[in-house]
Parts: sequence; structure tokens; C-alpha cells
Amino acid sequence: MAAQMITVEIQPGGCDQETIIVAYSEDNQKVNLDIASKCPAIQKAAEELRQLDASSEVFGSAINTTVYKVMAKYARHPSCPVASGVLKAIEATVGLAPPVDVHMRITES
Repeated sequence: MAAQMITVEIQPGGCDQETIIVAYSEDNQKVNLDIASKCPAIQKAAEELRQLDASSEVFGSAINTTVYKVMAKYARHPSCPVASGVLKAIEATVGLAPPVDVHMRITES
């Protein structure tokens, strides 16, 4: 199978610190991640999230994933959408989810 490459662009909202994730895999198991962000905390996390095992990350409890453990160590806000974006990139890269957009709309009433 040819290498699959997925790009996820995250506009997080209030902090306005865009993150771009490029994920690819040559074996549908190990996923290589290139995470570029304006956020210093995400930049630090990216250093520890260069290559992950897809099965270990997408099956099981979120709190047991390397992604969420690393993000908990560096991210300033628990609501930061980058961790979810990394997991979505991994899923799409190995074919466990289609590469489709995810939306969150927050409105004031």
C-alpha cells in the first residue's frame, strides 16, 4: 500500500494560534507526525509526538493515549482542540476514519 498523507489545519478560536498537522504512514501502523504551531506549548508537545502507534492511540480510553498524556504536560488549556486533531489525523492516515472536516460552532444566546 502506498503511503497515505493527511493534513489537519486547526484554528483553535480564542488564542488564534493555528496548528497544522501533517501525518503519514508507510505501514498503516506507525504514524509519523509533523506538527507546526504558533503556540509554544504545542511546539514542545510536537517534539514528543513525532511517531505514534496508531492502534495504541485510537483504541481505548483517551486518557491513556500518548497524545493526551503529552498534551496534558504542555497545553495550557484542557479545551485545546489540538489533541483531538492529532488523533483524527492518525485515524484518517491509517484508514480508520474518513478524512472529513470536524466542526464546533459556539454561539452566544
